[in-house]
Amino acid sequence: SLAACVAWPGRSCLLRLKGRSRPRAPLGADGGGDVGLGAREEVRDRGLPIGRLRGRGGLLRDGGASALRVAPLEGDAEARHHGAEHGGRGGVAVGGYPSAAQYAPVGTYFDYWFAERPAGEVTLQIFGPDGNLVRGFSSEASGISFQVPEEPSMREWRLEQVGTPRLPSAAGMQRFVWDLRHAGPWSAPSDGGGSGGGGGPMVPPGIYEARLEAGDWSSTQKFEVVTDPRVLAEGMTADTLERQAAFALEVRDTLSTARLAAYQLSEARTELEGAETDQAQALDDALEIIEKEFVDEPYRYSPIMLLGQLQYLYGNLDRADQETSGDAITRHGELADVLEGLVAELERLLSTMRN
Repeated sequence: SLAACVAWPGRSCLLRLKGRSRPRAPLGADGGGDVGLGAREEVRDRGLPIGRLRGRGGLLRDGGASALRVAPLEGDAEARHHGAEHGGRGGVAVGGYPSAAQYAPVGTYFDYWFAERPAGEVTLQIFGPDGNLVRGFSSEASGISFQVPEEPSMREWRLEQVGTPRLPSAAGMQRFVWDLRHAGPWSAPSDGGGSGGGGGPMVPPGIYEARLEAGDWSSTQKFEVVTDPRVLAEGMTADTLERQAAFALEVRDTLSTARLAAYQLSEARTELEGAETDQAQALDDALEIIEKEFVDEPYRYSPIMLLGQLQYLYGNLDRADQETSGDAITRHGELADVLEGLVAELERLLSTMRN
C-alpha cells in the first residue's frame, strides 16, 4: 500500500493520497511495476485538480508535466535510473523576459537517484531510432545562462539563453529534462558556445534510447517520442517530420560553418591589428572584404549579409510541423554555394598569414 501527503512547508496537508499496487504488476526489486492511485478517476481535494498517476513506479501528472515520481529505492544501491517519460512534440512557447508565464518544460523527463555524489563525470547519451547519437549531456557542462542580445528587439525586451544544460549529479533524487531537440548550431566562445548548445531542430517521432552513466555504473532505457495528435489530424506524417528534421540539420551545419568562419576571420583581423608591414596590411584589407560579405555592418537596418540570411532561414524551419518548402531548399543551396567560395578564399588567406 502507499500513502502520500502534499503540503506547503509549515502548512497542513492540502492533499491526501492513498492507493495500492495493482495485483497484475506489483512493485519489483528493479523498480518496475505500476502504482495505482486513482488510476481511473481524477483526484481532487478542496477543489484542486491534481491529475492521474500512471507509469513505472507511478507518475503524478499535473497539466501534462511530471510533478512527482514514486518508486522504490534499494537501501544498498549506489545509483538507480527510475525511468524516462515518453516525450510529446509540441508545447507552449514561453518568452525569455522576466515577467513571462512559467510553464513546465516540454520534453522527456529523466529521473535518477544517487546514494552519494559520484566522484567523476555523469553523462546522459540519447540515441535515435537508427542507433546514432542524437544528443549528449554532462555534469561538467557549462550550464545555461541568460544574456542581453547585442541588438534587443524594438518590440519587447528579451533575454537570450546560451550554453548547454548541466546534468545534475548531487546525492539524492535528480530530474533532467531533454527538450527533444538536437544540439544547436556552433556559436563562438564569447557567446557561451564553442559547440552546439540549445536551439537545435526538434527530433522526429520514434523509439529512442537513453544511457545514463556514472563511473562504472550505467543504465539504459528506451522511450518513445510521439507526434502531437492535432498535427496528425491535419494529415501530417512521420515521413514529413523526418524530412523536415533532416533538412533543418543540414541548414544547422551550414550555419555552424559560417559562424566558425566568421569567428576565425575576426580572430585573424584582431591578430593583425597594429601590424605595419605592407604584407600584413594587404592581408587585413583582403580579410575585411570577406568580412563584409559575412557580417552585417554595425548599424541598425544595415543590409542583411550571408550570416544573417542563414540565421533567418534556419530560424524559420521548424516553427511548425510542416513540409519544407521548395523555396527554402533552393535558397539554402544558393547560400551554401556562396559560403563555400568565401570559406575557400578565407582558408587561403589564413594559410598565407600562418606562413
